[in-house]
Amino acid sequence: MKAHIIFFVVLFVIFYRISPASGQVLKDPRDEKEYPTVTIGGKIWMAKNLAYCEPVDDVTAWNGLLTNVKNYAACYDYSSNYCEKYGMLYSWVAAQHACPVGWHLPSKAEVDSLIITLGKKGERYTNLVHYWSESDLFGGRIYSPEYSRFIYLRSDGINKFGTFWTSTVERDNYKYLFYVNKNHKAVRINTSGGNDGASVRCVKNN
Repeated sequence: MKAHIIFFVVLFVIFYRISPASGQVLKDPRDEKEYPTVTIGGKIWMAKNLAYCEPVDDVTAWNGLLTNVKNYAACYDYSSNYCEKYGMLYSWVAAQHACPVGWHLPSKAEVDSLIITLGKKGERYTNLVHYWSESDLFGGRIYSPEYSRFIYLRSDGINKFGTFWTSTVERDNYKYLFYVNKNHKAVRINTSGGNDGASVRCVKNN
């Protein structure tokens, strides 16, 4: 009897820690795009990279990229084909306002909790890609000079690594981001000055 009780308790814990949010799909009211969700450690996360961008005409968009590097969103290599699969890449400032109503950019504490919930160090990558599919996880990154008003058009890491902004700022004004490396099977926290373009996966508000 005790063995059966222990078995069901273990199943409950595993299901609670990492389980699909059955039937839940986030439909962004701003553009009608849909995103699957997954429950990890009691938090509901988007299971696909956000692809929302403020609607602007081409001239405004281009001028914004050239003169306001801290507030941009762009596709990898500025190709809409990449955006369709991997979502947008946002500067840190743009990421602060990217999530739809009822959702938010995760804090470093929420990402730390996510990493811990994924299990031991050697298990984290495997568990993460099981619930955040590898097919659209590794959207790479856009690199930009931190102290320039111009974007240096250099993208890197497509299908190799994924980077995801948090809302948290370090003491020296560096921003924390969640980093997943496909080749090294790495899952960790990194920092950036904030001008780089990284992906966004929102968390549902409590």
